[in-house]
Amino acid sequence: MALSRRAVIRSGVILGCAGAVALWPRRGVAMARVPIPERPMRLLRRLERSLIGTERLIVTREWRVEFRDEGDVIAIGGVQIDAQVAAPESLAPLAAIEQSRSTADMWPIMLSSEGMIVAAGADTIQADLAAALREAEKIIAERGAAAAQQAAHRQFLRELERARTTLLDRLPDDLFFPSGKPMRMVRPIELPGGLTGEFEVSYDAIPAIEHGWLSRAERRITTRIGQSEQLAIEQWELSEL
Repeated sequence: MALSRRAVIRSGVILGCAGAVALWPRRGVAMARVPIPERPMRLLRRLERSLIGTERLIVTREWRVEFRDEGDVIAIGGVQIDAQVAAPESLAPLAAIEQSRSTADMWPIMLSSEGMIVAAGADTIQADLAAALREAEKIIAERGAAAAQQAAHRQFLRELERARTTLLDRLPDDLFFPSGKPMRMVRPIELPGGLTGEFEVSYDAIPAIEHGWLSRAERRITTRIGQSEQLAIEQWELSEL
C-alpha cells in the first residue's frame, strides 16, 4: 500500500490533535531500523469488558495485515477478516452494532523506521458510538428507574465511556515492535454528582523471539468508582496466516 507524503503528513496532524487528549505516555525510541514481515500476517484483537455482576462483553476481531517499507516510514494496511461479539441477551442490540461496525478507518497505521507508531486512522465511528449510546439509554429506561435516576445514569454513562474510549482507542506506541518493558499508570477521574474514582492502566507486550515484532500484548484498564470496579482487558496477537 503506497502512501503519498501528503497522506503521511495529514495522518501526523490528525495524531497530533488526538495526542492533546491522549492518556497514554509516549516512549523514547532507539535509533535502529527494524525488520518487517515479508508476508501478510494475521492481527487479532480481543477486548473483554466487565458489565453488571459477572456478565462480560467480548469483542474479537481479526485483520489480514501487510507491512510495507515506504522509506521514511513503514505503512501497515489492514482488512478485517472476522468479527465476533459475545454479550448477554439483554445487550443484543449493542452487540449487533459492534459486530457490524467497520474498522476500515483505522488503517493505514504508520510506523517510524524504528517501529514506533507515528500516525493512525480513527477506529471509532462516531455515528456507531452515538447509536450504541442510544441503545444503552433505551435499556436504562426500560428498567423502570425514576426520571432523576435515569438522567444521572445517562450522564454517568457518557462520561465513563468517553474516558474509557479515549484510553482504548490510543494504540500503544510500541504495539507492533514491543520494547518488552511493562508499563502502569493511574489517573483520577471526576463524575457527575460529586463522585470520584480512577483509571488504572497496565500494559505488557512480548516480542517474537526470532523476529522482534509483536507476538502478544495485553492492556488492562480498571475503572474504580466508589466501591465499584470494572475491568477491560485488551489482548493483541500477531501471527502467520
